[in-house]
Amino acid sequence: EWNDQQLFIVNPISGPTFINLDVSEIMGLEIEARWAPVPGWMIDASAGLLDSEVKDKGNDPAGLVEEGHDLPFAPENSATLAISRTAALGPGVLHVIVDGQYRSSSANSVFTQPTTDEYDSYKQLNMRVDYSFGEQQRYSVSAWGQNLTSEEHCEYELDLFAVTGVAFCLPNEGEVMYGVELGMQF
Repeated sequence: EWNDQQLFIVNPISGPTFINLDVSEIMGLEIEARWAPVPGWMIDASAGLLDSEVKDKGNDPAGLVEEGHDLPFAPENSATLAISRTAALGPGVLHVIVDGQYRSSSANSVFTQPTTDEYDSYKQLNMRVDYSFGEQQRYSVSAWGQNLTSEEHCEYELDLFAVTGVAFCLPNEGEVMYGVELGMQF
């Protein structure tokens, strides 16, 4: 139970507003597991369930907050899975990890907005390869890729219909991102 939760909302009529919810509630369960089936292999998994709700909206001058509405950014379901392999390679150690994550849809605000009431669910697949070498594996070279399936989703949504006639979505653009890193431990 959360008392006096402060939220920033954009009221389609009066603009940006801070509100205090008298009582909101978040209940959840998360389970994590780690398994090493054979030396050098590791599997990590997690799953989460959330139930969130505005219990008592308190003083709501704009009259927008809906009791019983889900809290924003609280997906009902989430899951991750990571599979990694570590092995000696020449004078160093090679570590490869592939991971994926899933988040179900979640509320955008504490009131119903016809155009942007909900963030869509999304999945993401990532991969990283690290090679460590030298005395005590002091040096490393890494290559990584994020969002390998080009998943597009809104990172942030805003209903601006009253002002501009459109809904705003700050997208992740669905771009696959790659990188290379060089490291040295002191």
